[in-house]
Amino acid sequence: MNDSYDNIITICNTFGLEMDCIESCTSIVRNKQVVIDLKLTDKRPPCPECGNESVKIKGYVAKKINHSILNDKGCILVYHARRFVCPICHTTYYEFNPFVFKRMKITSTVIQCVMRDLTKPSETFVSIAERYHISPTTVASIFDATVNIPRAKLPRIMSTDENYAFYSKDTHSKYVCVLIDQQTGRPIDILPSRRYDYLDEYYSKIPKYEKDQVEFIATDMYDPYRRIIHKHFKHSLHVVDRYHVAQELNRKVDSIRLRIMKPYGCINYKDRTQEQKDAYYLLKHQNRFLFKHFNNAMCKDKKRLFDITRKRYYNAHFRAYLNPYDIAQKLVSIHPDINKAWELKDEVTDFYVSNT
Repeated sequence: MNDSYDNIITICNTFGLEMDCIESCTSIVRNKQVVIDLKLTDKRPPCPECGNESVKIKGYVAKKINHSILNDKGCILVYHARRFVCPICHTTYYEFNPFVFKRMKITSTVIQCVMRDLTKPSETFVSIAERYHISPTTVASIFDATVNIPRAKLPRIMSTDENYAFYSKDTHSKYVCVLIDQQTGRPIDILPSRRYDYLDEYYSKIPKYEKDQVEFIATDMYDPYRRIIHKHFKHSLHVVDRYHVAQELNRKVDSIRLRIMKPYGCINYKDRTQEQKDAYYLLKHQNRFLFKHFNNAMCKDKKRLFDITRKRYYNAHFRAYLNPYDIAQKLVSIHPDINKAWELKDEVTDFYVSNT
């Protein structure tokens, strides 16, 4: 009896309840975990739909709630929640649950403790999760749901990129959009979606004078970024970052390689001429050289890759000793488009190196 009374006092003090609010409360230790079994006093709330006060108990639902505020062991509340039914309108509903916030399985006390610990710079999601016997994902979710960090002021030079996170049903996106101050490297804001409609609404709420102060915006080639900049940053210069330009150029070079190679692959090997066999072999197995800079590509020995004097090695297909320079000459001789594509790609690379 004394243990039950002590449990009731503890629960009432923790959740700010009156003593008469709890009908029964017992506790046991099971698998190194404290299990508190409790039931609230039947106060029979009226029907929320029709206001009828003569409602009946339909049954009890045992709800397991994490209440691990003890550092040495976990704690679970097994709360037997009453479910009522109205005999007039047949509405069913639960009694008021004072232990958790809506749609949560963790007590409000644990959430408050988690938020208190998150204010300490030395704490991490993992350390807090271990302390309260929950997962790091849950700690992160609590942080996201309760903390609203205001964005920083838009900088003079801003970059925008996305990172894969998880699929969100609310934003219908699996990427988060990150805004960065390019000069300091500090984040300005992290948005849950990179979709045009979301970004349009987001930037519409930022004052025009602040957007007009942005001089440069660097992005990849994602089309909604271009449309957003044209609409909201009319005084800014849109810069496509070098990495994505090079990536796109390599894709174009590869598409030309495939366009020229495929017709050779459609011919039966026995019916191909030696010239066709050589072309297919080069485009299929030696195409890596197309993505190197012809004049500036270097090897580990710090010498030019396409140096005509570089050591030659035996090539089984051609039955001859060849070096990268020889392979490159054979590649560009297959079709003039290959040579032109390679030259254009290298010209853009040269531009990034030599521009002021």
